Amino acid sequence: MPAEPGQIAGIYDWERAKRSSDSPRAVGALLEPHLRADEDLLERESQLRSEVAAAQRSHPAQATHLAQHSLGLHLEIAGDLEAAEAALAAAVASSADEDSPLAHAAALNDQAVLLLRLNRLSEAADLMRKVIEIAEAEQRQDLANAARRNQGLAAWAAQQPEEGLERWDAAFRIGRSADEAAGNGQILNNVAVLRLLQGEVNEAMQLFNRAILLAQRAGDIRTLAFTYNNLGLVYSGHTRGDHSAAIPFLEMALALLTGPVDVLGRLYVLNNNIIVYELAHLEPARKFRTQFAETLKTFHSSYPQRELDAERVVYAQQEPGGGGKPDEDEWEIASVRVLLRSCSRCGPQEG
Repeated sequence: MPAEPGQIAGIYDWERAKRSSDSPRAVGALLEPHLRADEDLLERESQLRSEVAAAQRSHPAQATHLAQHSLGLHLEIAGDLEAAEAALAAAVASSADEDSPLAHAAALNDQAVLLLRLNRLSEAADLMRKVIEIAEAEQRQDLANAARRNQGLAAWAAQQPEEGLERWDAAFRIGRSADEAAGNGQILNNVAVLRLLQGEVNEAMQLFNRAILLAQRAGDIRTLAFTYNNLGLVYSGHTRGDHSAAIPFLEMALALLTGPVDVLGRLYVLNNNIIVYELAHLEPARKFRTQFAETLKTFHSSYPQRELDAERVVYAQQEPGGGGKPDEDEWEIASVRVLLRSCSRCGPQEG
């Protein structure tokens, strides 16, 4: 019998997160662009706002919507989602005014992903349909397929997993004919997460392994790290309970998320490493706890508006329980593990 969502070894439960959090930022927080810790956010925001103002004064054909689009993505990363929504809406409007269909579709897609994070699912779905219409009319299947992949996530968030699978299947077939290895790797990772939540462990493992091959071929480091993380959690989950087999995958995921590449993703993977090492009663768990504390400090100092986004990384923020494993009920509450999913952003486009 398929397991209920969240029942597999404390895997992150999207619906439970929506019920338990007052902040829309906690809904779909895994759909984020890369969170970098190597730049001054306020300085970068000031620079981007200056670029928007300069573009509006001179009115070149493309500069205004490009600058607004870049500003919107930056504000989303910084955690100011209200301002990000306004900037992306401005990018959508200015690209429409300038008769730049591809730029318009790209801005619509990234606006849709933000709305998906805010749990405004019907609005997001409407924008994704528009992206596909425009992209197909312009014969840009890569852009249309990015929106199709996001449609799968939107259907999943709306508790319509079978519709999500249909969307992903269609996108995968088109992506295979166009040799979109990165996009298809994202799809297989996401489908594997869904199958795992449905209790189809063996199928999920096969899909994760296929996703790894595609991500490696595409050089998609983020999806590769996410998929290594997820496969490690399958091995460590209650169906298999093979923590030693899980460790190499979780360590490979962590190695791909070093430095400023993705600081929140690194927090998730560090949390998962700590859980598995402590389940296996291995000493490196203490080292990972030190790394987690340092990374969490970096996250809070780099993204002061985003303290709620680390809430789900609960286990590593607690003191070790004296070296022994808690009782089963306490363990299920404490060891919330995070399966990582991917969305498809377009970024600013010309033309």
